[in-house]
Amino acid sequence: MRIKTAVVLALLSLTLAMPAMADDRALYPYCFVSDTPDGNLAFKFEVSHQRAQEAAAKGIKVQGPRYYCGYIDLGGAWVIKPQFVSATPFSEGLAAIEADGGRWGFVDKAGNLAIRPQFVSVKRFSDGLAAVEVTKGSWGYIDRKGAITIGPGLETNAAEELSPFRNGLALGSTGDDPYRRKLGVRDKTGKWVVKPEYNDISLSDDGPIVLRLNQGPREAPHVFIVTRTGKPIHAGWFRAAEGGSINFLLVSPDYDDGTRKGKWGLFDPTGKTPLREEFDGVGAISHEYAAVAKGDKWGLIDRKGQFVVPPIYAAVGEFSEGWVGVVKGDGKSTWDAFYVNLKGERLDIEKAAVVPRDIPWLPGQFREGMAAAGGCAGLAYINTTGRIAFPCQPRITGGLAYFRFGIRPAEQLPNPRMELPKTGPTRVLLGYIDKTGRWVIGPFLNVTNRQPVDANLVNFSFYDDRPELPYRYYRHDGTELVPPGVKPRPIVDVRPYLQ
Repeated sequence: MRIKTAVVLALLSLTLAMPAMADDRALYPYCFVSDTPDGNLAFKFEVSHQRAQEAAAKGIKVQGPRYYCGYIDLGGAWVIKPQFVSATPFSEGLAAIEADGGRWGFVDKAGNLAIRPQFVSVKRFSDGLAAVEVTKGSWGYIDRKGAITIGPGLETNAAEELSPFRNGLALGSTGDDPYRRKLGVRDKTGKWVVKPEYNDISLSDDGPIVLRLNQGPREAPHVFIVTRTGKPIHAGWFRAAEGGSINFLLVSPDYDDGTRKGKWGLFDPTGKTPLREEFDGVGAISHEYAAVAKGDKWGLIDRKGQFVVPPIYAAVGEFSEGWVGVVKGDGKSTWDAFYVNLKGERLDIEKAAVVPRDIPWLPGQFREGMAAAGGCAGLAYINTTGRIAFPCQPRITGGLAYFRFGIRPAEQLPNPRMELPKTGPTRVLLGYIDKTGRWVIGPFLNVTNRQPVDANLVNFSFYDDRPELPYRYYRHDGTELVPPGVKPRPIVDVRPYLQ
């Protein structure tokens, strides 16, 4: 499977911070279409990129534009000149690139070919290894020198089923039917630590392995939990708390006779402590704390199973940044929503931030000191004092996204009296806002994709840019990062649509 533009865009969302090494500069892949690497974007595709690559793989010269990809720094300078057909972000000091002829290899940050282009497809380096497709359909893993350490010939139906290694382990699968494939876990010798017999597997960096077997379309999967060497921790099958951290897991025995379901208990990954069925329900789980119920009242426990917020509330949310949202009262005729911390202190929400509702509203999580206010038809946020950070903006929406690096994605519904241009698939303007609710990047027309890259950049894809420019970078101050030879995107006045 070849790495396509969509995969490149998905990879760009990964943080580019790398372990300490000789060259720790942040470098960003940048691609454009031209008939020369000088970057003249006036040309259109005369042949499709796919057909051009197929012809090049057969040694046939194709006249016309092609992709040129290189790497730029935060100043927009070419550090690795545009010369590749495709390029992906750096991981562990190496980046996957596609050369003429359609073969993939890896470069270092000096632009040197660390591993010559020889593979049909590749994935990023993780834990010192990278998955590669040696020949069509035959996968393996290589080390940083390009030596094959596992495989080739690994059975897998799709590249995404051959996952990156995480602290010595990686997911793998067997079978060529994506609907019937089974997952397992390999170690770095290629040995199955967990045989490929499961429908889903949760694998963390250092915690136990959670295995799931589907029982039917309307039944929750059975869960079996093993150590990182594949040894069962507790005998029997369980139901695992949805969304639970693997290192902080609450489970409930799943009795084979079907007569009843057990209560929930704290799972000890060492297996030394027997499971105690003591909780009547499990809610949101963070890294250190979990919401659990005693009867019909909810509280918060730590990883030892001790209550740090007493079970006296009608509802409890997810703990974050020192606070957890709670609802007090009967949850029906009388209720009150606010935050509490582990000291029992209460944080009230400014009333103007909450629109009265007929049902309880559970306050949201804080992220970077900001939490979404309830009841607004658009976006409104409070800060960690409970005060309004910016008031409700009914025509600005953005789903459940959080602030990251001081900004968050948002959508601007246009002035209903204004008709948007008919080009492009979206009927809204897309961009990013800061913690005052001010637009700092965009909003733009004709956006097809947008993803944060790191603390410095966000990338956008535009419908009317393709195929000449698959994506563009914008700094958090809203300015575009462009290398020499590439024209910035024309600035379009969108103020009439915002009024």
